[in-house]
Amino acid sequence: KQWYQRRVRGDETFYLWACAFFMEFNRIHDFKLDVVAETLSIDSFSYILQITFKFHEEIKSLNAKKVEVKKTWARRLHNAVRTYREMLENLNKMLSWRDEKIKGIANVIQNNIFYQQEYRELPTMLLKQFERRIFTRSYLTDLVECTHLYIRMLDLYTRENTLIVQETKKVKKKKK
Repeated sequence: KQWYQRRVRGDETFYLWACAFFMEFNRIHDFKLDVVAETLSIDSFSYILQITFKFHEEIKSLNAKKVEVKKTWARRLHNAVRTYREMLENLNKMLSWRDEKIKGIANVIQNNIFYQQEYRELPTMLLKQFERRIFTRSYLTDLVECTHLYIRMLDLYTRENTLIVQETKKVKKKKK
């Protein structure tokens, strides 16, 4: 059973790496939407977000002395961030497409990732968590590029659309 659990966890990492690699290759070489269409769906974005939060929680839950285990989870988190960044790059490419149907699909996905609070908080949360002894410089580079791309896309989106952000109110305790 332990072998199977390690294998499944490894498959997640390979999936993330493969998605990022093939989306980047397709985007740089000769962008063909039909090749990466399945990875550019709301469900895929949601799955990557879920994996990213899972890896983040694993790192947070580990004891400070377990640096090597944290580094393993940090590499997995790096793959998730790289995949998320590449998904944003491909989404951005779809938004500049000539076909209105493709732009419409991209707008639906974009609406989803800008309206949901988890997507907006993700870059900030990961930047706050950065520890130099656990994460690599390339992770930080990918994270900053991902954050920059997200903010740039959000800026362009808010120029054309109205974005309503609902903040959660903190409940104040009454003094006796």
